[in-house]
Amino acid sequence: DMANTYTPLYIQQVFAVRYVSNQARITKLRIAVNLQKKTTMKNIIILAIGLILSSSLFGQTESCDGNTYNLKVEIEGFRNTNGNVLVQVITEKKEVLKSFILDLKEKKCTFTVDNLPKGKYAIRYFHDENKNQDMDTNFMGIPTEGYGFSNNAKGFFGPPDFEKQLFSVEMDKKIALKISYLL
Repeated sequence: DMANTYTPLYIQQVFAVRYVSNQARITKLRIAVNLQKKTTMKNIIILAIGLILSSSLFGQTESCDGNTYNLKVEIEGFRNTNGNVLVQVITEKKEVLKSFILDLKEKKCTFTVDNLPKGKYAIRYFHDENKNQDMDTNFMGIPTEGYGFSNNAKGFFGPPDFEKQLFSVEMDKKIALKISYLL
């Protein structure tokens, strides 16, 4: 009989503990979901503001005076006419403005970048001899394909400082570059 009197009470306590425990889990889950909703909404708002600001500040394609300029680039010194030349024009904020893949018909190539706003730019390029769109290197990491930078800037055990690559565009301009091969 004693077991009977304690059993219902014991069972009630177990169910009560489970009920409280489940309620705590549900409450924790609700808090986590609400926090996630708030965080997600906060991120969406921040992203929207960022997109609006970036489009209004960085989306300009003309200089302050409304003029744009053309830049003619000639790269010479290619060791053969195999493959392509991959070229990037970069803003002074280190953002890629334009990219080109150029065919080689001679041991030099020429291209024009139209409608550049007044500003500072850099150019980097490499001779993709096997058309794999990667700069190939040997086992020591030394490039096996030719490469170069604007101002014919050279680096020591790596690319040159970005500041050495920058040049100004304030009018239509023509620049001549020479590709380098290490191997």
